[in-house]
This record gives sequence, structure tokens and C-alpha cells, in this order.
Amino acid sequence: MNNPTTIYDFYKLKKYIDPKRLYWWKFELNEDSIPFIEKHIGYITSKESLKQLSRNPFAVDMLEKHMDKISWNDFVNNPNAIRVIEKNIDLCFNSLNWRGRRDLLRHPNFIHIIKENTEKIINNICSECLSVIASNTNPIYIDLLEKYMKKYPEKIENNFYYWRDLCENPSAIRIVERYLDKLTDNCWAVLANNPNAVHIIEKNLDKLGEWGWHKLSENPNAIHILEENIDKIDWYNLSKNPNCFQIFEKYPEKIISYSFSFYHYFSVNSPIFDIDYDAIQKRCSIYKEELMEVALHPSRIEAYIEKGIPAYELANYI
Repeated sequence: MNNPTTIYDFYKLKKYIDPKRLYWWKFELNEDSIPFIEKHIGYITSKESLKQLSRNPFAVDMLEKHMDKISWNDFVNNPNAIRVIEKNIDLCFNSLNWRGRRDLLRHPNFIHIIKENTEKIINNICSECLSVIASNTNPIYIDLLEKYMKKYPEKIENNFYYWRDLCENPSAIRIVERYLDKLTDNCWAVLANNPNAVHIIEKNLDKLGEWGWHKLSENPNAIHILEENIDKIDWYNLSKNPNCFQIFEKYPEKIISYSFSFYHYFSVNSPIFDIDYDAIQKRCSIYKEELMEVALHPSRIEAYIEKGIPAYELANYI
């Protein structure tokens, strides 16, 4: 029986080539090179080579057997690495800098690890990671964020980027509602553009400065607010709003005033077309006469009468 740890590699270096002098990182992203690399894993010591190898999706199985060769800050960007990360979560966290922890939170397959390691993850979230979580719309991340905020309220107190990203996240409105007193003017402006925050904005119009009304003018769910505050509308930004036409129909002169900017966005973002029923009627008229000739042909009417249909009911059959 074959040894399960046997490395099968059907290539060997030419005798005159020194493996110590190879630029390993130049070919280690190649799937076919992995068996060769594993046979010579001891020669791979440079930081650049370890970084490249750790990002290689084909090298995960090999790296699991040679954990000392993993550059964890790069490994967390490997799409196939999550299985190894999950089994070595403590080692992973202890080896990551703040960039690595941020990238791990962004890993598309990291979500399923969160539930079983919530407390551990919360304890390893650095301030630079908060914006990553605050901008993620997945409910699992929102729950994680709520637990973090409850445990470490002091760490979010004055983090502007965190509150800004939170206000921008349409899935985080339930959190924002509980911390309205933490929002700065800039945060209110960002919140004004959040389609799920209109019910909050309605009750806090006094919090919107000039920039807030600029952003609200783009919000597709805020048309009813804008209609009641025509003097506050940023007409340029309104032209980007897909629901803007019910306002522009009442104020067409605003289109003329800003024609260049408006028609730029109208041409790209807005539903500028109506159904042309006159054109449809004209096109269908080509067949109208022919259709009437067929429907009202004497032989057709005669056939209905022979079936016993009274003359006064023929209109229902033609």
C-alpha cells in the first residue's frame, strides 16, 4: 500500500540548477508546481515567496501540513483557506495584524465561522475592523456588531468612520435608531441617502444641513418629503433619483435651468420613456382592415347562424 504522505512529482531540476537560487515566488502560483514545491519546501524562506504561496488557492492542502510556512496576513485572502483557518482560529488571530483581521472579516466564506466563534471574534476586532463590519449588510454581521457594541461601547464612541459606514448600511437601521444622539452632521447627511432610513429622517428634518438635503434629494424613498420641502431640494442631485419625475412634471422649468447636468443623468439613470399608445395604434391599424374582413366575412356569419346563434348575439362571437 502507498504511503498517504508520499509526494508524487514527475519533474526534477536539471543537475546544474541550484534550488536555493530559484525565484520560487515566480512559479509557485502554478497549480502543477505544488508537488515540486512541497518536496523542496525547506528552500522557501523569503517573505515574498511565503506571501505568494499563502495566497495560492492550490497550495492550501500542502500548507496545512507545513503551518510554519503560512503567512497568515496573506492566507486570509486565499479563497480556499477558510477550512484551515477555522481549525486554527486561535493561531490565525494571534498571527494577524490589523490589516489581516480586516481582510479576514471580508473573506466571503468567513460568515459560517462567526456563530461558533462569536466571542473570540469580538475580542479580536480592532478599531480598523469596525468599518468593515459596519458596512456589511449580512444579518450575521449586524448581530455581531450589536454584541460588540454592547461589550465595548467605549471603542465606538468617537469613531467617525464607523458611524458614517453604519448610517450608510441599509441593514443597520435598527442599530442607528438606538444611537441617534451619536450622529454628527456628516452622519445625518449620509443617513439621508439611506433608503431604509426615511422614517428616521422624517422625524429629524431639523438635523439636516445643506449637505443633508443634497443627499436626501437622491433618496428614491424620500420623494414625499421632498415634495413638501421644494425649497430645500438639490435639483441636480434629484436628477439622479429614479423616482424624480413626479416632481419634475410639476416643475419642468427646473430641467431647463440645469439642462446639461439633468440630461446627463436622465440619459443614464432615469426611466425617461413612456409608452407611445398613438404609435401602437398606428402600427396596429395596418392589420385592422384585414382583420375586420376576416371577422365579418359573410361565410363566417352564416356559419354562426347555422349553429343556432341569434343575430343579436353575433357581436359576442365576432
